[in-house]
Amino acid sequence: DYLNDPVRMNCGSTELMANPDVRQHIIFCDGPHKKTILDRMLGDMMKNETKVLVFAETKRMVDELHADLMRKYNVTVMHGGKEQRARDMALNRFKNARNGILIATDVCARGLDIEDLGMVINFDFPREMESYVHRIGRTGRAGRQGDAFSLFTRDNSGMAKELMKIMDGAGQPIPDQLRE
Repeated sequence: DYLNDPVRMNCGSTELMANPDVRQHIIFCDGPHKKTILDRMLGDMMKNETKVLVFAETKRMVDELHADLMRKYNVTVMHGGKEQRARDMALNRFKNARNGILIATDVCARGLDIEDLGMVINFDFPREMESYVHRIGRTGRAGRQGDAFSLFTRDNSGMAKELMKIMDGAGQPIPDQLRE
């Protein structure tokens, strides 16, 4: 609005791309079974003393998952409904733990660097592919390999084409069920 003949400069590609150091795993499931699948996955991961970041779409779901899992695991939560001081405390607790689970909304999808984060789980698949790329990018940093698991339901099928493009661009195998 204010410039005459503006110029835009980009460093690198303007296309959305996922980090090839993040192994992307898609788990196809029905919505009602997601909590059972998550619990089973976390049980396996905690045996390996891994830090896991779980993304849910809403503050309500973050709190619900926390209530379901806190009796079994070292779980902390972050979302926009928490005061900044509480979010900082939760993040520090998670960073300083040898293992543990952080359940969060997209408030943690960008700018968060947790050095030894072994895994990201998308309990709720995001509504935008940019959020997906940022979420899974919390692991596989600084030349390390990481894993990102996404629970994918029939309700997410509208994202399949974009997801395949992101996976293909990162050199990840595309499951036949996703193609279908």
